[in-house]
Amino acid sequence: AKACEQFSEAAGNSLARCRVDVDFTVGDETYTLLKASTEYMQSFSSAISYLMIPGIMQERQKEMMRVSEAKVEWMEMGEEAADEDESITKRRQELMEILQSG
Repeated sequence: AKACEQFSEAAGNSLARCRVDVDFTVGDETYTLLKASTEYMQSFSSAISYLMIPGIMQERQKEMMRVSEAKVEWMEMGEEAADEDESITKRRQELMEILQSG
């Protein structure tokens, strides 16, 4: 990913392309080619995005922190009660949305 970023910087605004070839043929036969390439591309896509899009890593870290804090608050709230205050019910819904989006 770092090499692609450097290539992009060197190429400037030209129409140059960066091709990445990865050999997945070596390794455990039970670890399929598709599984290996899918996991690699997910990691590669994240890495190159973090390198080339300003601020995206910080945004992702903020989102991860938001989800972590929502998990903690959800657990601290305990079981839902039948006579629960409306504001608590609303907060539970907000937390659930955060957890489902994260």
